Amino acid sequence: DVDFIIHTGKRYVIKDVNFECEDNKLCDIIKKDSIDSYLKPGDGLDYLNYDLEKIRITNLLQNNSYATFNQNAIELYGDSADYKTSLHILIKNPPEDSFRIYKTGKIEIFTDYYPEQTVKSLKSDTIENLVFYHELPDYLINPNLLYNAINLKEGELYRKNKTSEIYNKLSKFAVYRFVSIKTIEDTLNKDKLNYKIYLYTQENKYYAGGDFALKYVTLSKEEQFVQFGGNGSFNHRKLSGRGDYLNLTGSGDIKINLQNNKYSELNIVGKMNYINPISPIAIKFSPLYLYNTLFTNTSTKTLKNKTTTNFSLSYLNQTFLEKFIISSLNANYGYNYKPNKKSNILVNQIGINYLTPQIFDDSLFNVFQRNSMENAFLTGLVLKNLTYSYNSLKKNRLYNYSLLFGLETSGLEILATNKINNWLFDKSGYWQFNKNIGYAKFFKTYIEYKPKYKTSTTSELAGRLFFGLGIPFGDTKVLPYINQFEIGGPYSMRAWAVRELGPGSYHQSISKDEIPFQKGDMRFEANLEYRFKLSYLFKSAVFVDAGNIWTLKSDPERPGGQFTKNFYKQIAIDAGVSIQLDVVVLLRLDLAYKLRNAYPDENGSYFGAKDFIPNIVFAINHPF
Repeated sequence: DVDFIIHTGKRYVIKDVNFECEDNKLCDIIKKDSIDSYLKPGDGLDYLNYDLEKIRITNLLQNNSYATFNQNAIELYGDSADYKTSLHILIKNPPEDSFRIYKTGKIEIFTDYYPEQTVKSLKSDTIENLVFYHELPDYLINPNLLYNAINLKEGELYRKNKTSEIYNKLSKFAVYRFVSIKTIEDTLNKDKLNYKIYLYTQENKYYAGGDFALKYVTLSKEEQFVQFGGNGSFNHRKLSGRGDYLNLTGSGDIKINLQNNKYSELNIVGKMNYINPISPIAIKFSPLYLYNTLFTNTSTKTLKNKTTTNFSLSYLNQTFLEKFIISSLNANYGYNYKPNKKSNILVNQIGINYLTPQIFDDSLFNVFQRNSMENAFLTGLVLKNLTYSYNSLKKNRLYNYSLLFGLETSGLEILATNKINNWLFDKSGYWQFNKNIGYAKFFKTYIEYKPKYKTSTTSELAGRLFFGLGIPFGDTKVLPYINQFEIGGPYSMRAWAVRELGPGSYHQSISKDEIPFQKGDMRFEANLEYRFKLSYLFKSAVFVDAGNIWTLKSDPERPGGQFTKNFYKQIAIDAGVSIQLDVVVLLRLDLAYKLRNAYPDENGSYFGAKDFIPNIVFAINHPF
């Protein structure tokens, strides 16, 4: 064994930072932006921060038209006394000349490029000094759309970040496999950079794919089942020259109880998405435009370039042990706005969802639950739902996190119109579509926070916090069953089956001919995992989960299910270990133990589970 004894001595700190430039115009730009410097007085000397500062200065000057500026022109030296260092950052000129300010020169776009292509075989069109070349009989994307996406003008000052924006915009067109942007100094005018933009086309307009997953679960001697599922997709990259494309997906899974060889759950989902660039008129009638006007300084043109419209149709069918069926037909029209690499906002402005549950065994549900199984229309005419996602995406950093926020409403506009009509015409009551179908009215929101902390090159600590709440209003007394919160399963409380836990301290006894079906209006959950690498193929994790669901109103047939000030006593806890083998397919084995139940046993204790039997989950293609 070797022991290392390190005496670091006293740490040196930065006394002050001085920028020195052979070209004073460069220092003027750098000093104006010094608030964002990585080198600040009082901070410790850190070579990593010096590297980050060089990157910052390089990007700053390239975004101020000094296109050829590079990090090799930056030098650092310092004067130290009493453990304090005066830093001097020297910006040197190139050996033969000073750094030049560049303007945009000629702009050429090759719209269906491949490496062996020759200019002689191409046809061209010009839109305000932008030259578009194509070899195919027709353009894959309308040149006017490309012109708006590129947004370059000959003679304007060069900016590096604008080139990155152009790349991101052009990469959104599904017909292009790859985008390459090259800038070349003009041979006749040294102060100009000519653009050559190469758009590599996809080999096929169509593509399809799919995968499958298999899961074996043992909850107890009486509860063992196998679940098999799969999904497939078909994509059409070019329906027209407007940059639109079509996505069709289908998925299904079946859960079979091994005690009686009957299926306990069958899910079938089909979905169609039609996606295309947003029109200038539509953007002004979207909630995004209002948000942008009130809270950001983003121009309407930038908002338009970062937004696509989505029209989707989907169908869901869930069959539970031949006891009940839930069918849902859903249509949405909305927008997908991606302001930057880290964030995404999905807004469905208009949406209609038609629910048609069927109950074959009335003894299965109480009155409270049967009310959630009524036929209903879910409507949104101004805002149906909104999803905001954020990922910190910090490379080579110890800490990263993601954030997900969701909001859904139904019946708000219907209720407001209903109330106004009642007031104008001295009426009362609530509108219904017909005597058997009402309009569901509720508000639902959730937030999920997932941090990750890298503890070493082969291990990390991963966490998750989730909170969700749904509130019915108007004549809707309970959330539709499909919109309620459920808990349990391999990505939730892993010692319990999906929909087995809760609500609150209520406990549903499950026989081999029954299935868990508990849901609630509120959900809280926390998960913590320590993930580590065992070998080249094997990974492992130890985990702990805590959480439950609750109802907002009292349900006499599910005592203990309502959320109260004593909710903390109903938090269930489990812990376990997981092993993952990554070969041709991903194999995963989980062992999850119930440490604390949400309800007391006959002795009044919440801790410990009968026989301490783990929930065993063996799964294919189910990653951590």
